[in-house]
Amino acid sequence: MKISKDAEGVRVRMGSIEADTLSSLVADLANALQPGCLDAADPVYQRLFPDGYRDNPEAAAAFRVLTEDSLLTERRERAMRCLAELSEAATGAKKLDVHLGPDAAQRWIQVLNDMRLAVGTRLGVTEDHDGYGFDPKDPEAMSWSIYAYLTGVQDSVVRAL
Repeated sequence: MKISKDAEGVRVRMGSIEADTLSSLVADLANALQPGCLDAADPVYQRLFPDGYRDNPEAAAAFRVLTEDSLLTERRERAMRCLAELSEAATGAKKLDVHLGPDAAQRWIQVLNDMRLAVGTRLGVTEDHDGYGFDPKDPEAMSWSIYAYLTGVQDSVVRAL
């Protein structure tokens, strides 16, 4: 994948296999954000939708009632728009280009971050253990690789902006 600044904002160039992989990851996020798919007790759900008031459970519950549905819908719609952009760029060629204006690039950054948060939460990523230098024989090596990949893509889009 090559991510660079262009006249419109950001150009993302990738091979079709990488585009399929990224599309699959974004689709997984969009599916997880369907109503009722993630339980409120799920650590990923709690990471994506933290309490608005940590010291006041009653205020946190009231805040959640007011904001939860719209936040879930916004996240899902962002992921779906990224999927559409990947699909539009897929012409059957071996390489595809996705051109992102500033707003679209910002949306991609948010979606990439949501995916990183979800994968990182499942892996137990902390400031002390950021996922780099993992053992390739670790049963979770693929998840660690995905986390590192998403981090690199997000960083590249940010730098290109």
